[in-house]
Amino acid sequence: MEDSSNSSNNLTSRKCGICSKNPGVLVCVGCNLLFCRQDYNDHRQKLSRELKTILSERDLLEQKLIAAATTAVAPVSSSKILGDIEQWENDMHAKIRAAADCAREKVDYLINKDKDEPVRRLKAISDDIHPRISDDEYVENDLVRWRKEIQRIQNAITEQVPTITLDTKQSLSINWSRIINVQQMKKPNDALHSATSMEKLTKISKKTDVQIATSVEQSKKNSSRPQTAISEHKLVVNIDNIKTEPKLRVNIRGMYLAASADHLICFSEQKLHLIDASGNEKMTHVWNHGATDACWSEFLKQFLFFGSNGAQLYAFDVETHKVRAVQKFARARSLCSCSREKLIISGYDHDTTSSCIEEYELTNWKYIQEWHPPHSARKGEIIRQIRFSSTGSQTGLIIESNRSRFELRDQLMRILRSVTLDENSFDFELLAFPNRQYLISSRERIKSTKLSESDTLNTKFYFFDTDGRLKIVRWEKNSSSTHIALMNQICLVTGVEHELRFYDL
Repeated sequence: MEDSSNSSNNLTSRKCGICSKNPGVLVCVGCNLLFCRQDYNDHRQKLSRELKTILSERDLLEQKLIAAATTAVAPVSSSKILGDIEQWENDMHAKIRAAADCAREKVDYLINKDKDEPVRRLKAISDDIHPRISDDEYVENDLVRWRKEIQRIQNAITEQVPTITLDTKQSLSINWSRIINVQQMKKPNDALHSATSMEKLTKISKKTDVQIATSVEQSKKNSSRPQTAISEHKLVVNIDNIKTEPKLRVNIRGMYLAASADHLICFSEQKLHLIDASGNEKMTHVWNHGATDACWSEFLKQFLFFGSNGAQLYAFDVETHKVRAVQKFARARSLCSCSREKLIISGYDHDTTSSCIEEYELTNWKYIQEWHPPHSARKGEIIRQIRFSSTGSQTGLIIESNRSRFELRDQLMRILRSVTLDENSFDFELLAFPNRQYLISSRERIKSTKLSESDTLNTKFYFFDTDGRLKIVRWEKNSSSTHIALMNQICLVTGVEHELRFYDL
């Protein structure tokens, strides 16, 4: 808008384009009409009402985007062979659970892979609108453009809903009666006994074939129905298994653990260790630059970690056993987490006493966006841990303050849930499990009631299941921090005292 008295003296002889009575004194550069003072004010009020409608449509669309982003063991026997069968059964269950969880991850990826673009486009509209509101610098053309862009985003959301099918033909064709075989070792002069035994085993196998065939036929009938159960299955995690004897112990004092399905890395005494799922140390690399955090990138097929100086991010290749510097940042960062092509990092700036979160594209290390207080954390608070969920649609954080807390965030870093942790807990580590489950390890200080005795330090776990239920497990007395990592979705590795321990959950 501009004052006509400043643009041309000829305009004072013209009448208002609305009432045709009063002299026109103001021109709207959006519609090029000449207004008297009263009609000019009415015109601005009309534009303001239209803008409120657009903002309401934008808010409604944003809510829709956020909502879319957040959608009997065999008895133990004293017989060794029965124990071996039970172990085989458990191993098969674990592999089936892993395959099913992988399928769930693929479903979630197919559903969510294109949802980031509408969020970014909507944010661009918001970034364009808000400065113009504060400066009162918007006209009809802007309103039309914003409305069209919102409609284009709405159309894109409607068109991008994928059709997903489930193919189970290969699994249904498995001959389950032959997948495990029981044989009797022949003894000399025992032909009659062997023949009788084989006849009984044949009858058992035929009976098993009939039972399995019936089950497979029922599965085929079920597979013809809409496949909705895949999203309802949940990987069952029994965190109490941490109290049992570990299946493996490795004599390494490991810190800053990170794991893939097959490998684990950890740091100790100026060394980087590579360990496989069987606990075998595959490599030891001399490393004098320290570490503050590490994560596995399935997209790069490499481990990423920060050195102790915080400004340099390194990558470790499990095939070549080589470490290389991949990205240097202007400010020190100490935390990292990956999900598909995304990397998030975080660090605390002592000069500004604030924590920030930054997001990057792993394909080209392109900067995407960042969050500062109060959207990262409140000023003066420190983000101690940050981890993507298993699907990447949510992010978990441990924030240190007067009372530390666990926060679950959406893709826009909006808080979905906040849980205050016990005031006696400290030294936190955070681990993401499949199906949006989280595990927090901490040290808990138990104050002594006797002046002659010092306080006790215990390891304490907080476990949040898929439904958000919290379970607390107190582990054992421990004077050092407990570092944690997850291998192959079900094996928890703990670095405590002077060893690594492997637990099947």
